Amino acid sequence: MKKVLSIIIILFLILSIFPMNYTYANNTDLIITNYTTNESSIHEGDTFELTLDITNNSGYTVTDLYLIIDDNTSFYPNATGSKKLITDSLASGVTESVTVDLVYDGGNNKLPITMTYKVGLDNYEISDVIGISAVKTSDTQTPSAPRDTSKYVPRIIIDSFTNTPGDAGKLMDVTLTFKNNSSHQAKNIIITPIIDDVANQPFVYENQKSKKIITEIKSNKTEKVTFSFRIKDSAVPDSYPIKFKIDYVNTFGDVFETTETLYFKVRNTNTPPRFSVESIITQPKAIEAGSDAFLFIKLKNEGSLTAKNLTVTLEGLDTNGFTVLNGTNTSYKREINGLAEETFVYNLHASPQLGNGNHSLTLNVSYKDQENKAYDEDFTFFIPVGGETSGSGDIKIANIKGPTEEVEVNEDFTLQFDISNVGTGPVTNVKVMVDGGTSFLPKSQNLQVLNKMEEATTENMDFSFYTSFDAKTQSHPILIEIEYDTLEKGVTVKKKITQYYGVFVNNPDPNKKSTPKIIIDKYSFEPGIVRAGETFDLTVSFMNTNKEKSVENIKIYLTVNESTDESGSVFTPVNSSNTFFIDYISPKSSHEKKVTLYTIPDADPKTYTITANFEYQDQEGNEYTATELIGIPVVQQTRLEVNDIVLPPEQPMGYPLPIFLEFYNMGKTTINNLVVKLEGNFTSQNGTYFVGNFEAGSNEYFEAMIIPNEVGLLEGNVVFSYEDSAGEAMELRKPISLNITEMQMEFPGEGGEFPMEPPQESFGKKLLKSKIFWAFITLAVATVGFIIWRKIKKRKGMEADEVY
Repeated sequence: MKKVLSIIIILFLILSIFPMNYTYANNTDLIITNYTTNESSIHEGDTFELTLDITNNSGYTVTDLYLIIDDNTSFYPNATGSKKLITDSLASGVTESVTVDLVYDGGNNKLPITMTYKVGLDNYEISDVIGISAVKTSDTQTPSAPRDTSKYVPRIIIDSFTNTPGDAGKLMDVTLTFKNNSSHQAKNIIITPIIDDVANQPFVYENQKSKKIITEIKSNKTEKVTFSFRIKDSAVPDSYPIKFKIDYVNTFGDVFETTETLYFKVRNTNTPPRFSVESIITQPKAIEAGSDAFLFIKLKNEGSLTAKNLTVTLEGLDTNGFTVLNGTNTSYKREINGLAEETFVYNLHASPQLGNGNHSLTLNVSYKDQENKAYDEDFTFFIPVGGETSGSGDIKIANIKGPTEEVEVNEDFTLQFDISNVGTGPVTNVKVMVDGGTSFLPKSQNLQVLNKMEEATTENMDFSFYTSFDAKTQSHPILIEIEYDTLEKGVTVKKKITQYYGVFVNNPDPNKKSTPKIIIDKYSFEPGIVRAGETFDLTVSFMNTNKEKSVENIKIYLTVNESTDESGSVFTPVNSSNTFFIDYISPKSSHEKKVTLYTIPDADPKTYTITANFEYQDQEGNEYTATELIGIPVVQQTRLEVNDIVLPPEQPMGYPLPIFLEFYNMGKTTINNLVVKLEGNFTSQNGTYFVGNFEAGSNEYFEAMIIPNEVGLLEGNVVFSYEDSAGEAMELRKPISLNITEMQMEFPGEGGEFPMEPPQESFGKKLLKSKIFWAFITLAVATVGFIIWRKIKKRKGMEADEVY
């Protein structure tokens, strides 16, 4: 009860400080001599222009002449405030025109007009009434009080979107179909893609105009927009989210906002830049101590992506070894494209103190890819001085172990062998490759690389294969190929050896590969997001994978294993059966079928599986059965509804202001981890309320107190943060905005006396005519009633708890 009394006292203190300094003027001082509208017939919801001609008959020059549209009428300003400046100054006998944009809500066609102005330092107010040629709605539709137009909520959803995977390094066009799934028109629809965690996302806006604007979407109509995103070269293959923020207004200018998240698949067949040393050549080939020579190093970019900002540095130089003549040991290259080669040249001097033998140098290569990721690689090599000082490496293949018995089609096996360096020197860049042709397909990597093998060392190689259905009954070869680098007379040379191993295949059923098989090679659903309680079109393509035989008399029926207690099966066919028939599918051909399904309203948000059951025959009349699975993700739309915040237009500094609002879960799924909090340039009490899991059909309320911190515009939000049924973070904001004024106090004039004011209407009469007064009285009554109702409700709840 103390809280109620405090709020009432605060409201009346606020009322007491508002100045009431307007004097009601003679009704003929300013007259409306003419008025026109730009529409001959005006109906509910129409926007039109009203032009008024104002004539000054007062005999004085008036200043600061304003037009005010009363808020208790059937007409209200379109996208502006209710107060509009007519002119700064209007001489006596002069006529001034003013035009305002208005919206008609279907009520009374009389429009009260109020004008305020000054004569000297005195303020005056004058009122008039005009009639508008508006078509009134029926008496049952005529509002008895100003209408809350924010209840006419258009519902803009993403009805479908293109879901073609995007490729790294290329442009991905995304076409979205937006639908107004309501009976109210939406205007000025602004769609803004939001990419969170940009550093870890593969998408880049193709241009700076990331927003798209749709002028309007009428009830149950659709519009399409296309966004272009460039996918980074280094994108990791995965599915990535893009949020689309949708802002729009209804025909009355009320603002709405929603956000939807879509996932897009990204593929990447690119390989990052990576360098190898293709060759190292000296000129002359034989370097003697104390002589000069040119060193040619050829690098190859083994990746498919470009390397840029290359710095190639020759390291290991020494005054008693090799030094660089006529330049530096560092070379620069702007870029080297994927799979391209580049040669770097250094002019070397061999010190006279350099002994005969192999002397090591290191080539450091640092570079970046197109996403500015840095790489650094080192390559160590040897330069012989004084002629050949070491032997050459020599690779041999030994101890091959593979299948010794025949293998069946689709059977796995392994091939193992040893590679040994039986030479007198090391070998480098050893590449071991195996190839089974079309008969034996690899199950493991068919290429293995060894950086270096010293002399008298052995490495074991292991490769896995499986036998193809197409392999004939005979012996099939597997190729073993080895490439490596070695020194011969101080010069690096490439060598290659090959060997074959035979494996016998037994395929006794030559028709085995001709068994016809039906698969689902692709399917899609429209809209792309399947929502509970709505219909969608499922299009399925059935393919005969056999390249020789056709299939016929194909019966296909769809089944869903999951259901609910309330509604039965999750998906129900609309105007059709779940069984359909296809006469014939030729070899390697496809046939599409389309079925419309209805998703039950209480379906849980998850992916459901539809089983496609096949019964068919081949050309010889042999019967076959098969099944394929189709995954359909279903979502439940969360629907959090929040009442409007009722605030006065102004509030004096230093006085607290109560905030009350009620909210409801109008959806069919639980809203998880709901938190309500206040944000803004003010101090708050009880500014955060953790609701937790907010069940469907529940209602709650939030009450808090805000205290202004400074004079001026006070802005903020009541923020509702929660997670939907899919675990996605959502947010709903209700704005707070009002003007904070200074406490207005009158001070004595000269002589210490308060100035006398000219006779005006009594304070009581002006107070009763004040719109601010009645606004505060309404707010006070609503606030007190709400608090009392809440206390009674809580008391009844406590009594019920005591009974049980």
